[in-house]
Amino acid sequence: MLSSINRGAARLVAAAIGFLATIVFLGSGNVIGFVFVFVAPYLAIVIHELGHATAAWINGMHVIEISAGPLALRTRPLRFGPSETFLGRDVGGHVLHDESRGRYLTRTADRWIIAGGPLANLATFAVCYGVGWLGADTTEVRLMMGFALASLAAFVLSAWPHRLNSGRGNDAAQFLRTFEFRSPLKPKRPARSPWQAP
Repeated sequence: MLSSINRGAARLVAAAIGFLATIVFLGSGNVIGFVFVFVAPYLAIVIHELGHATAAWINGMHVIEISAGPLALRTRPLRFGPSETFLGRDVGGHVLHDESRGRYLTRTADRWIIAGGPLANLATFAVCYGVGWLGADTTEVRLMMGFALASLAAFVLSAWPHRLNSGRGNDAAQFLRTFEFRSPLKPKRPARSPWQAP
């Protein structure tokens, strides 16, 4: 499920959708369209991470940091600046949260938080594509359709289970992992101290 072939397939499909988005952006015949080729993927990441953060807030978690690309927003103390983990662990982004107000992270809440990012991208795709499909062929409509495709590419990369370069699973892989059953009756092997012989 998390093989490199699967990761390559997800990236290939997302790249094809991203290529279509680029054609639509450049087809607008406007400088804004050229700028959107570079801005739209970042906006799709921001929307994705805001989806995770919103799901965490709804489930009573305290959001500590929302990071998208090279920028991060920390909530306590409120600070906006460079991300400390950019290119170190995660090029896309992440949301850090912990339990708060007597609410604990249940398996269901964890699933909603994980699914929040891909669902935000899917909803953005649906809204932008719907508005673009109903509108006349103008520059704004082409930008809307291009952004819809960029959001769809972000959805594919997060909803197709595969392992990231860091070795962690993406959102879909983490979501599937929440369904693994571990019996509480199975005895755990005691942890071996570093000084013990193998």
